[in-house]
Amino acid sequence: ADLREQIAFYRGVMSPDVGKAGVRVLEMRMTPQAQANLWRYDLVLIQSMRQEKRVAGQTRIAVLGSQGGQQKRLDLSSLLNSGENLPAFAFKYFQEFSGVFTLPKDFRPIRVMVSLVVDGEGSPPVEEEFDWSKIQAQRAEHEIHVE
Repeated sequence: ADLREQIAFYRGVMSPDVGKAGVRVLEMRMTPQAQANLWRYDLVLIQSMRQEKRVAGQTRIAVLGSQGGQQKRLDLSSLLNSGENLPAFAFKYFQEFSGVFTLPKDFRPIRVMVSLVVDGEGSPPVEEEFDWSKIQAQRAEHEIHVE
């Protein structure tokens, strides 16, 4: 199973969908941790093999959900346990990010918005939206390790 995941990962890098040129999200995963309300995010960004230049920019992630019966948007950078902002990206083919964050006790996540702002292009951000229930991983699930 681990080898199949790695093959799928490399296929996404080497021959991405024709309609998805440029920088994009290959994988977004949220994994619950042992401590209540503590989560780990794993994000993999790629760009087409046909791109010969490095791409750099900023990643913004927001968790959309409800709290106290009201819709709420929480920026992941404000929830990170490290107290840091999300790291900038700079890569030619792919880059992986991960971190740990805490959701408020009464917050119910519904969707995650990922926005990629590429430096120097002047083009609008690349935005992708993910249903929380589809990107939520099980605690026992192992991660893809690319070496």
